[in-house]
Amino acid sequence: MTSIVVDPHLTVVTSEHLADRYPDAVIDEGEDAVSRLRSAPTPTAFITSNTTWDDAFLTGLEDGDWITSVGSGYDSLPLRALEDAGVAFTNSPGVNAPQIGEQVFAMAFMYTRQLWTLCEQQQEHVWSRPFDDLTDLTDDVCCVVGLGHVGEAVAERATAFEMTVRGVKRHPNEYDGIADKVYGPDSLSTALEGARLVVLAVPLTETTRHLIGTSELAATASDAILVNVARGPIVDTDALLAALEDDELRAACLDVTEPEPLPRESPLWDRRDVFITPHTAGLSNKYSSRFLDRFDAQYERWRRGKALNYRVV
Repeated sequence: MTSIVVDPHLTVVTSEHLADRYPDAVIDEGEDAVSRLRSAPTPTAFITSNTTWDDAFLTGLEDGDWITSVGSGYDSLPLRALEDAGVAFTNSPGVNAPQIGEQVFAMAFMYTRQLWTLCEQQQEHVWSRPFDDLTDLTDDVCCVVGLGHVGEAVAERATAFEMTVRGVKRHPNEYDGIADKVYGPDSLSTALEGARLVVLAVPLTETTRHLIGTSELAATASDAILVNVARGPIVDTDALLAALEDDELRAACLDVTEPEPLPRESPLWDRRDVFITPHTAGLSNKYSSRFLDRFDAQYERWRRGKALNYRVV
């Protein structure tokens, strides 16, 4: 017999979602994840996320248990401790790729199509056509830094908008996707050169922390739009503010910030050339069904002792 425990802090996937599919396996007794894990028969499948993970959960996990995250990120999970404890961990790359791909362009259009200004005009009942500031992305260069599932979703949409897509990937020779040209990390500045749309979709590691700084921002087109849907620390905030202040960048669209949540006193809030969303790019009312379709297949593999897909540990 196996059991399934859902982190009660999750909102995109809940015990109720699983109970319909696995009525005899879902454990939802207890207000917190630790108590649920401790009361669950082993082996246990635990569904959590990078943002709700707590190291205290380790006390309720045993050798042979399996953790799966509802998203792709896992920088908050203690991978070495999980490996030592014999606990498998898988993530869910690509589950949120469609909605993130859409939000990237929704955010960019706030500036290229002046939607922010036009929304304000509507609220003020003003009919004014901002000819000078309207532009489009057709025939421009889109540089996607990180060509995983999310990055590829962005590249596909950029291609649909008739943009030239450059990508940056750790192993460019292994790439087989839609980007027109792919560069390695050591050629980041070359990939960024003249780009009018720069999209960050890389995981946060020691090598990607503050990956985008003064020299990288200077390499882009002077009217470039930077969109960060990765992690806040990928961007050096001081360098970003300086680039905006010196008109070396048209705008920054940030779904993630450093730190997060963004403090009320941050100067980013009050800039018209910065558009902020509270880490919502991956959210969608279709998220649950997309995750559960993948979980069903993974759960059957786990129960039968088969190799798990997307296994990190």
